Parts: sequence; C-alpha cells; structure tokens
Amino acid sequence: MVIAVDAVGIRIGGAATIVRELIPELARLRPRWTFHLFLLPPGERYFADPQPEGNLRVEYVPCQFGQVSRLAWGLRGFSQRAKAINAHAALCLSNVAFPHRDVPQVLLVHQTNAVLPTEASLPFSTRLKMGLLRALIRSSVRRSAFTVAQTQGMARVLSKRVPSALPRIRVIPTIGQCLGDAKECRQSKRALIDSQPHPRISYVSHPSHHKNHLILLKAMAEVRRFFPSARLLLTLEPPGVPCAAYRGVRSAASEIYKTVDELGLAENVAWLGMLERSEVFYLLHHSDLFVFPSLSESFGIPLVEAMAAGCPVVAADLPYARELCGSAAKYFNPRDASQLARVVTELLPDHAEVLRMRQASFDRSKVFSSEVICTQFCELLELAASRAHQAIEVQHP
Repeated sequence: MVIAVDAVGIRIGGAATIVRELIPELARLRPRWTFHLFLLPPGERYFADPQPEGNLRVEYVPCQFGQVSRLAWGLRGFSQRAKAINAHAALCLSNVAFPHRDVPQVLLVHQTNAVLPTEASLPFSTRLKMGLLRALIRSSVRRSAFTVAQTQGMARVLSKRVPSALPRIRVIPTIGQCLGDAKECRQSKRALIDSQPHPRISYVSHPSHHKNHLILLKAMAEVRRFFPSARLLLTLEPPGVPCAAYRGVRSAASEIYKTVDELGLAENVAWLGMLERSEVFYLLHHSDLFVFPSLSESFGIPLVEAMAAGCPVVAADLPYARELCGSAAKYFNPRDASQLARVVTELLPDHAEVLRMRQASFDRSKVFSSEVICTQFCELLELAASRAHQAIEVQHP
C-alpha cells in the first residue's frame, strides 16, 4: 500500500512530535508499505525531519503565503500529488482534510481549541482564526473515511459537533514516550538545566493563552515563600529574545514576561528556550516535579513524556489529564493558584510520596505502547482503503 501523509501546515508543538515519532514507527511496522510524507520546508517549521526509513519518503511543500498557500495545497496540490503517487489512502495530520474523491482519508484532529468554544477574553484575531478553523474541522470530519481523536473526551466533543460522524470516529492515543537519548543534548542546554538549584519544577509548553502559564506563575510566588531556592523551568525563550516560532502567540508570551516582572520572580524562573526531544527527556529526568496547568488539550503529550521519564506529575483536574494519568498524578483546580501552590508545597518535602509517584508515572506510561498505537493506525488505514476499493467495485462491476 501507498500512504500519502499530509503534514503541511505543522510548524511546532505536539503535532510536530506526532510527525517525528508516529510516521517513522508506522513505516517500521509496515515495511512493505510506502509512506509519502508532505512537509513544510525546514526553514518554515521548527522541528527536524523524521528519522529516515527505506519506505518513508519526504517531500517539501513551501507555503510562503501562509494560510492562503496551505488552502491552495489542500484544495488542489495534495489531491494531485496523492493521485500521482497512486496513494491507496491518506493520513491527514493537520486537523483538516480537503475533498478528494479518489483517495480515502483518515483525519487526526488534535487542535482542541478549534473545536471547543472560544473564550471571549482572547484577542479578536485569535477568536476569528479559531472560528474559521472550527468550521473547517467540522466539514473535514464529515467527509473523512475515519476521524481519529486522541482521547475519549475529544471523541465526545467531535461526535457532539458532528453527530453523523459518530460511527467513523476512533480513539487512538499519541506516541509520546519516544524521548531519544539524553546523551544527544546540546551541552549548553544540559549545563543550563544542571545549573538550576532544587527544587526544580518544570513545564514543557509553548506560550499560548490556554496553556495557563499565569496560574503557574502566581502559584510559584506562593511556593517561593516555603522554598526560596525553587526554580520554575520553562521551555520559553528569555524576555527580549526574538522568536519566529511565537508568531500568533506573542501577546500570550508578553503576558508571561510581564507577570514574572510583576511578581518579582526573575530569580525563580529559568528560561530554557526551545528544546530538542532528547533535551526534554533530560529536563524531565532531572526535575523534581512536572506541573501541567493547561486548560484544554486534545491529548497532552508532555504528560506522557513526563511519566515515561519517571517524573512526578501535578496536573490540571480536567478530563484529558485524568484520562492520561489516572492515579499516577496529583490534581488541582487549574484556575486556583493557591490550590496548586498547596499541592506543590505539600508534595515536595514528602520524599516517600515523590518516590511512589515516580514509579507510578513510569508504570502508567507503559499504557501508551508505540506498537499498539501504530497497529491501530495501520488497521484503520487498511480499512479505509478496503472500503474505498469495495465502493469502486460496486460502481464499476
């Protein structure tokens, strides 16, 4: 089988992890298949190409004009290329599937903010963008052979928005525990992490309003009273350092920097910048706690990464986190900074509980087996291709 994989439009974040980890694993699991991956050129995204496999081919698709180019690619370019390579099925990783009569599509929806109602407090441009993307996702779910949600909660949201698609929605988690070799860390990043005093509290996330950094910072101001040397390690660029990856989220980043100044947290926050996968593993492995206050997630890859690294997890008390972490994590109200501070300050000195949580995290991470996850994706692609072939035979006996 030939599978066309549309990842054009993916630049950063959890979707980039999916591209780098999932696609090579699929290629290894199905060595007789050919996977043709369409990506933005390296200069237009902030992650490296997936590890090469003999049956994995990468083709770059420039999108110099942003969403206009992405739309043109979806409406014409992808269909033409998928047909040219004789694709039996397509795996669409960019939340959107465009009309293609000849190639059945399996759609992965991972942009939870485009599906859930948009908060009125967000900038108008953000709300408009989310509204348009929400409409595109709904139409994509309707036309796809199958739609993949990463959690049961996300599946419920999709089925509520598009009831007719319920029989074609499947729940498949995301690979998140393939963290690479810590020896591959850049020396500068390793030294920066090692130089931070304990206790180290880490949060792996890009700056976006729903990632809820401000609550974490407010909680940190309270934690500091009990643990003056505490450090909050953030995977954000330092204030004043320009970062092209923050395009579209600069207002959120500015609020984070401003809050750090207002709370006098400059000495308690370490700005690590963007990290490679191996560096994320090193950070998590050398952190005392991993805190995840995000208000909405389609999955929550950093939670699985933290558990795989054996790092104790303190997570927002929301369905996505409960579904992923189960009893391995401690939970808090993501809108209550004081409650988060209490959980952290009570947990840090309890060495026996921290040790138990480390083991519980590691054990829980085994639920997200890459082989099981990839097998489910492959079976779904086979089913989509088979049904499409049967439909053609019915039309042209």
